[in-house]
Amino acid sequence: MEDLIDVFESTHQGLQVECTPVTNMTSIIGSEMQNPTYDVYISHGINWQQYAEAGYLVDMDDVYASEVSEGKTFEDLVIPEARSLAKLKTQQHGEHYWKVSLTKGAGGFIYNVDMFEEHGWEVPNTYDELVKLCAEISAAGIAPFTWSGSGTNGRDYYWDYVMYSWWRELEGDAGWEQYLSMKNGGKYADGWKNFGNENFKQAFKMWYDLVALNKNYSYSNPLQMALNQSQGAFVNKQAAMIPYAQWAKNEIENGANSGNDLSFDIAMMPTPTIKADSPHYNFMVGFGDSIIIPQNIKAASENIKNSVIGNAKEFVKFLGTADARKTFVEKADGPFLAFDYSDITFENPNTYVQSMQYLMSDEVVSFTTTSNNSIVYANTDTYVQPWANNQIYYASAFDNPERYTPEAVAQEVQNNAHENWRGWLRAANVSD
Repeated sequence: MEDLIDVFESTHQGLQVECTPVTNMTSIIGSEMQNPTYDVYISHGINWQQYAEAGYLVDMDDVYASEVSEGKTFEDLVIPEARSLAKLKTQQHGEHYWKVSLTKGAGGFIYNVDMFEEHGWEVPNTYDELVKLCAEISAAGIAPFTWSGSGTNGRDYYWDYVMYSWWRELEGDAGWEQYLSMKNGGKYADGWKNFGNENFKQAFKMWYDLVALNKNYSYSNPLQMALNQSQGAFVNKQAAMIPYAQWAKNEIENGANSGNDLSFDIAMMPTPTIKADSPHYNFMVGFGDSIIIPQNIKAASENIKNSVIGNAKEFVKFLGTADARKTFVEKADGPFLAFDYSDITFENPNTYVQSMQYLMSDEVVSFTTTSNNSIVYANTDTYVQPWANNQIYYASAFDNPERYTPEAVAQEVQNNAHENWRGWLRAANVSD
C-alpha cells in the first residue's frame, strides 16, 4: 500500500496519503462509520451493506463512471463478480455502487517447483492424480503436506481453499446459484437444507480420505503446529505442498524465512479436478475485502467535507489505473487487485506470479461465497456460510476420524444451520 501511495502522490501533486494499519478494525468498524477517524477504509469483515442502508457510506457511482485507463472506465476494468457485489439497492438511499473489492484472490496448493522437478513429479490435473502423487511423495520420505491446526494460531481453514473448489465443481452452476440464494425449493424457510448437503459432504470426504485417513501425509503433527511452524517445514523442504492463499509467498518469506527470499521456486497449482474433462475452479480467497468511504467525515464546513471526499475518491479511482494495478502485483508478489489485467504486461514475472495470473484468467472458473444476500450480511458472513456458526472440522476430523466422519460432519453442519435458521431469517427481516 505504501508503494501505491508513492505512485499516487507522484501523479497527484498537492495530495498526501497517510496509511495507518489498525489491527482491530473489524471490531471497531461499526462505531468508526458513525464517527470516522479516516477518509478511506480498506478491510475484510466490513458489513458495508448495513452501513449503506444506514446512510453511513458515500456512493461511488462517479468513481465507477470515471475514465481511468486508455478509454476504459473504472466500471469497465472492475471484474464482473466485483461489479455485481459492489452495487446494492437500499430502501432509503436507492441503488448505487457503495464499495470497491480489493483483490481477486486465489487459494489452493502452493508447491515447491524445484522439488517437483528434481523428483520428476507431475503437477496433478485430477484428484485421482493427486492421490497417486501423495503416495509417491511419501514413498520418497517427504511429507506431501504441511499445515497448521493449532488453536488461534492455526490455519486449518486454509483447507477450505481446496475443498470449496471440489464442492463448487460438484454443485455445478445451478446448484451453486441455489446455495447462494439461501433458498431451497424456492423458499427461504427451507434454505438450511443447502448446508452440509450431499455435494458438500462428498467434497469434505475427498479431503478426509486424503488427509484425515493418511496421517503420514502431513508433516509432524499439524494439530500441535502454529502457522509459522508449518511455514518452516515448507521452507526447510520437509513438505512438498502447503495449502495457502495468494499472500503465501510474501507471508512465508517475511515469516518463517526471516525476511529472506525463498531458496527455491514456488507456484500455486490449479486445484485438481474431480473429473478429467472438468475446468479448474478457483475459490476467490479474500474477495470480500472492501474499500469504502464514510459519509460522516469530520470537517469545518460542507465545502471542506466535499473536498475531502473528492480526494478520497481520487485515491480509489487511482487503484484502477495501469500503474496501480501493475505496482500492486509487483510489490505484493502474488495478489492481484480486483480488476482486469489483460492490458498489463509484467517484466520477467516470477513463477509464483505467473501461476497466480493463470488462476485468475478466463481459463479457470473463479467463484466466491461472498454474497449480497441479506441473510449472509445481516448475520456476519463467517457465521453463516458455509460452516454454520463458524464450526470448522478439519482439525477435529484429523484428530478423531472415527468420530468426525464426512457423514457426521455434514449432519452437524446442517443441524447447526437448522437450529439457527429462524434467528438468521429474523435478523435479515426475511420471511417464508
